[in-house]
Amino acid sequence: MVLGSIFRRTSSVSNSGNPSNSSSNHDDHSDSSSDSDASSTRSFASAQDNDTSGTKPSRRSTDTERGVGAVTNTTGPASAKDQQHLHLNLDFNALDLNASSPLSDSSLSTRSPDADKVGGGVLQFGTPLPSPVSPTVTASSLSFASSFGATSIMSTSTAATSISSPTTATNTANATNGKEVKSSAKIPSWQSPYTDPPPTRYPYSAASQDILDGDLKGVSFALDIFLKSEMVRCEEFMVERDKGMERLYFATGYGLIQCVKGLMSYEDEDLLAAIGHTKHGNHIASQHRKKQPFFSSLASSLPIHLPGTGSVGVSGDTPTASSSVLFIKGMTDVERHAELVYAESLFEKALLGIVYSGDWLAFIKEALNMRTTISVYRNLHAYVEYMDAVYASTHSSTQNQRLEDPSIDAHFRSGVLLGAGMCNIILSLLPGRLMQLSELFGYKGDRMKGLELLMRAGGWGSPHGREASAGKNGATDDVEDPDGPTVSATDEGVRRSICDMALLIFHLVLSSFTVEGVDVGVADRVLRWNLKRFPNGIFFLFGAGRLHLTRSQPALSISYYTRATKVQSQFPNLHHISYWEIAIARLALWELEGSLQCWRKLEKEASWSRAVYCFGLGACLAGIVDNTKRERLASGTDKKNKEGEEEKKMREEAARFMSRVPGLRQKIAGKSIPLEKFVARKARKFTAQNNHLLLPALELAYIFQAITHAPRDVILGKMLAEVEGGFAELGVTIESKEEGGKRVEELKMDKKRAKSYDKERGGEPAYWDDVCLALFLRGVCLRYIAYPDPDAEPTPTESDLLSVSSDDAPPPAPTPAELEEKLAYEALLKKREEEWPTKKAADASEWCFKMVFEYGPKIELDHHLVYHAHYELAKLLANTGDLTGAKHHLDLVASGKHLEVNAKGMKGRYSMENALHMRTNAALDALGKKGL
Repeated sequence: MVLGSIFRRTSSVSNSGNPSNSSSNHDDHSDSSSDSDASSTRSFASAQDNDTSGTKPSRRSTDTERGVGAVTNTTGPASAKDQQHLHLNLDFNALDLNASSPLSDSSLSTRSPDADKVGGGVLQFGTPLPSPVSPTVTASSLSFASSFGATSIMSTSTAATSISSPTTATNTANATNGKEVKSSAKIPSWQSPYTDPPPTRYPYSAASQDILDGDLKGVSFALDIFLKSEMVRCEEFMVERDKGMERLYFATGYGLIQCVKGLMSYEDEDLLAAIGHTKHGNHIASQHRKKQPFFSSLASSLPIHLPGTGSVGVSGDTPTASSSVLFIKGMTDVERHAELVYAESLFEKALLGIVYSGDWLAFIKEALNMRTTISVYRNLHAYVEYMDAVYASTHSSTQNQRLEDPSIDAHFRSGVLLGAGMCNIILSLLPGRLMQLSELFGYKGDRMKGLELLMRAGGWGSPHGREASAGKNGATDDVEDPDGPTVSATDEGVRRSICDMALLIFHLVLSSFTVEGVDVGVADRVLRWNLKRFPNGIFFLFGAGRLHLTRSQPALSISYYTRATKVQSQFPNLHHISYWEIAIARLALWELEGSLQCWRKLEKEASWSRAVYCFGLGACLAGIVDNTKRERLASGTDKKNKEGEEEKKMREEAARFMSRVPGLRQKIAGKSIPLEKFVARKARKFTAQNNHLLLPALELAYIFQAITHAPRDVILGKMLAEVEGGFAELGVTIESKEEGGKRVEELKMDKKRAKSYDKERGGEPAYWDDVCLALFLRGVCLRYIAYPDPDAEPTPTESDLLSVSSDDAPPPAPTPAELEEKLAYEALLKKREEEWPTKKAADASEWCFKMVFEYGPKIELDHHLVYHAHYELAKLLANTGDLTGAKHHLDLVASGKHLEVNAKGMKGRYSMENALHMRTNAALDALGKKGL
């Protein structure tokens, strides 16, 4: 599911339901505030729900070695109230988001009369430093905390200031005794520069260097502990350092955390709180931005992209800049950061608005905000490219590496690379017609360019191959990891880790719908480095689980997802991602009982898509009942083929869940969610057919690509046997023989069984639908037996699984019965291997798909089978080298023509049509370039 599977409410956002009575409505650069006039003091009273008990009191260490305002480590589980309601008590109604009060050097200081003192010194939260304090930093006032380059304040008699961290231990002072320690030991590139919270300057002034020298280090530390799965500690730290949330990076960073919480829980309360915090962060960013001239602002607000804006040209050997680039060049560093943060918070607000509302009006409104975000990112990227070009024109490179202007700080650069890279990728993923429309308005996405920008932020080289460049500290020379990045954790920008996660999402999640640019090897490199840095980081454990599922190693995938559920308990909603993925991985192993347990957990606890959860429960229950019946028939213990009491209870439970599915559907921008529409149709069919479906769990496994990522031996020994059981239920047999060196198969049907089959299902015309379904699933299984997924790797060993598991106890020894079952399964696999060599499996698979085409006009409900059969046959032919035939079938699917027309006339839209069109277009683009 992708962090990618987000489902939205059908209710729209009203003025009364919005946590803010008014909102700022800026154009691309427009703002009604300036950065150096009168002061503006804002008060924040209470949360939008007036629940002051929801804010957990922050805890602060009095040990001066922990730095100014440090918080204690709170890695243990928090209470349910803390987990869901650690929100700031901001009075959004008291905040005029359209205020035009500019900022001054002395404004924006936090006013907190009950601020806590730190250590016994005089520095207080929310109050200015005493006047006698010198702003200079002496050797006795600060020291480096350890050989890792961390910093700490050793005396409160000096002003808190920014401290840069070295990447080696040479000439580093010891934080405990103040002595210098000489060491030549090289620090690993993944080593975090933070062991203690960095200091924060007070009072806050938007016109000073507080943002660049202090706040960015604080936010970097907060992100570091957040990615280490210390979520509550991260929130407490940010609240403690900026109680009023008026600092540029703290306000927007806190809004991002609430955005993640809202999307994970998908509860109205959390979504509304997140919308309020992101609006507030967007307002703070607007106050820090540079005011744009009226006519320039008007031009930037036009929906059509004007030539010459946001671009860099070359006149001779001298780069030339557009008007928007010159405007950004005229900004201060703080204003440029504010411009970047404004785009980020606007994107978060737009995303949350679409998720919460779900109607067309809100979708159009937030789409306009997305357009503004893209415009800002494009202009900022043009500025960075211009500055780098100017710098490169006056400097030469000795290593043939890309030259970057050192005047642009790494934090700003990483943010621009993140925004510009993601915009390029998102625009490149749009469907064909929508992409043509966006290009008409000047918005075109270059996928490879977007990937290159994201990789550049972490020094991963280019999508086409690793660059021969070295980081500032020689990270590329890391002996332990020669494939590591050229940018170390110390030299990185604050958004580098987010760029890495964006790369993982593209290569491991979006790869389900696209092919061009996908490189699982890049995802492997990124994950190995980040798991060294964040061994208990839940987001990178998610990535590791997805990586191994993509490589057809679902058992190893389950180990990583299980570990992800144990490393943190502060954000329990994050566990639901693991349960979703484990449910799919269990289907890939064809362990229906294990998948059933995960669907149960999701149905009870999660709220993303209860329709899918209920259908998954019902499909697994029905599949277990059918398997039990087939096993009894095969063993000869039950010739009457009747269900026992336990099977009847399970089928009744499946019926209860299936009956709920249609009523649990949700909508996105007024439109039904395709996956939920599909499961609702299947659930109605289950009810209409006397609580029966043929192979429901295996069809669900296909939809979730669990067959694609299943180990070959599981497909041979379990899934193919499941399909054969389905044929037996239909009274269908397949006879095969050799003709001219090719396997020829023939379908034999029992006509009496065809009549009784429909009668058993309440008189519904289900026989031909189920015959085509069984043929289709057999063809898919044989296709992956002949040609496994190109990214598939060997099944992991027991030691591989134990290396990931957090349990110290080894698994129990197998019982004699389990050993006997294992030996029987291995014998079956050996027989199947001999029965299905590559050529025979490919021929049989092609025959199955063609039989679906033949019987397709007889289908009554499951019309999608014909279109998916064309798609799967095209991929099979591409693997055999028949690119012409593959293109023919892909073109049929992409054409939109009705491929299963019978005497009754045209059919309507089929299930999962849009998703299949995306995959078909991606396959057409990759045809002949890489494996399908």
